Amino acid sequence: MALVHPTHPLTTTSSPDPYALPPSFPSSISSPLAWTGADLADESYIYHLTPSDLSEIKDALAVFKSHNLNGDLATPTTFPLPTLGPKLRLLSHELYNGRGVCLIRGLTPEMYEPEEGMVVFMGVQSYMAGGKGRQDGRGNMIVHITPSEYDAKHSRHSMDSLPFHTEATGDILAWQTRAAAAEGGKCIVSSAYTAYNLLAATCPEVIHTLAKPDWPFAYPTLHYRPILYHTSPNLL
Repeated sequence: MALVHPTHPLTTTSSPDPYALPPSFPSSISSPLAWTGADLADESYIYHLTPSDLSEIKDALAVFKSHNLNGDLATPTTFPLPTLGPKLRLLSHELYNGRGVCLIRGLTPEMYEPEEGMVVFMGVQSYMAGGKGRQDGRGNMIVHITPSEYDAKHSRHSMDSLPFHTEATGDILAWQTRAAAAEGGKCIVSSAYTAYNLLAATCPEVIHTLAKPDWPFAYPTLHYRPILYHTSPNLL
């Protein structure tokens, strides 16, 4: 039996359906970014540097060195690539508006001394994205992924495999492979858009959890926000 005050009508409340997607989140996202491994089987995401490209990179390095600048100041102005540069801009467009992944092949470690190789890397990537993100509290823009028994607690120096993850900052993650591991060492990429579409169709409650504004983030100071955002047409 329930007692109801005669002057107050009975009201009911309801909680959001955990099996319905949160507001503003679509049931699926149609985008070139929603790819599977089969879509990359033709290797169209790979750009092979031509002999002309390599010659232009060598000339650009000579120009950069003539300015006596630090490597982080390699830009399209200080590292000029008049012919290759527009090709790299197209690859950048593919990163932001296409499949979001590309691979450039043709530079080998023996072509340059280690420091020169890093300058070339910074110079080439300056055509892909305008800014460079900090990798640590000291402001380093590049970190080396190498095994270390003294700092194995950090994933970049550990021999253990890593689970799938995203980087905390930056739009684009750039890798320079200098040598292959004797064993293992595979790098696997996946589409966040494809993962979203699968979760939205089969486990929408996970989307609810990821979209809650209660996830702790440590940088720049402790704060809380969602892990997942959707601002049409982008998934963030």
